[in-house]
Amino acid sequence: MILYDHPRAPNPMRVNLFICEKKIELERKYVDLSKHENLTPKFLKLNSWGTVPFLIVKGEVIRESIAICRYLDCIYPKPSLFGSSPIEQAKIEMYRRKIEFDGLNAVGESFRNSVKAF
Repeated sequence: MILYDHPRAPNPMRVNLFICEKKIELERKYVDLSKHENLTPKFLKLNSWGTVPFLIVKGEVIRESIAICRYLDCIYPKPSLFGSSPIEQAKIEMYRRKIEFDGLNAVGESFRNSVKAF
């Protein structure tokens, strides 16, 4: 399992926080977005979306931050960060979406539009 990562970007940061909370050790490959490494033919062969983070597991590619977190929560079930009961899962998803729409999207757009490399 290898995580392709740029820790200071918003979506990889979300995955990294999740990994820290779960205390998971995994191999990481740093992708330098400021040098546009994510747009090189070699990178696009691994991840045609040209995005980070993404996780390669047994030749399969998981390209989206919450999908990566959900996968990791399944294979490392303790502690469960997505809830154990149906009501816990629903409430966690509700608040996760609220934070994403009201906060993270604005932060991501601000970052993308203020950092010269982007």
